[in-house]
Amino acid sequence: VLFWTALTAVAAGLIAGIGPPWWLSRAPAAGGLHESSRTATGSAARHRTRAFLVISETALGLGLLIGATLMVKGFRSIATLPVQVDPAQVLTFRINLPESRYQGRAAVAAFQSNLLANLQAQPGIAGAAVTSNLPYSDFSNRSLITFEGRPPEQGIKNITLVQNISKDFFRTLGIPFLRGQSFTGSEGSSTQSVVIISETFARRYY
Repeated sequence: VLFWTALTAVAAGLIAGIGPPWWLSRAPAAGGLHESSRTATGSAARHRTRAFLVISETALGLGLLIGATLMVKGFRSIATLPVQVDPAQVLTFRINLPESRYQGRAAVAAFQSNLLANLQAQPGIAGAAVTSNLPYSDFSNRSLITFEGRPPEQGIKNITLVQNISKDFFRTLGIPFLRGQSFTGSEGSSTQSVVIISETFARRYY
């Protein structure tokens, strides 16, 4: 399905971008001269209209071609991610806690801890984890980041995606841990924030 979608988008882009210039290049010049002999004003107007249509269709074709290329690149990136878990064996669900009952981070953390303990005690469950947003979903939290001892670049704001996760998140989804150590579960009681960064983040900022 993805292959045929990308192929159709590329074909549409090529047709829309190359078709009009090719058709105009084959149009007989005598017809254009004959029309121009009638009135200079009408010919100029038709010429501008034709040029506008050619430019618009060429731009549309290039836009479709670029969009198709980015779409294929994005799907290839997702398909090659080093996730070592079978999606068919993963169950996800969303929970919205009422603020009137769970006020503050401590109450939410206690609920999540009890939930994970109950889930992991069930037979047939190999692992359980909590996250603020599922990977590859349409939901994400963005945060402005600064670096200690590094002055901010003029006119540039560093914004990254942030996910709140529990300690077994990487193990449950089979995401390999490259360097350092994962969360231990005691970070919630610390006054200092602890983060795990991706390889892309490390290459970009360090």
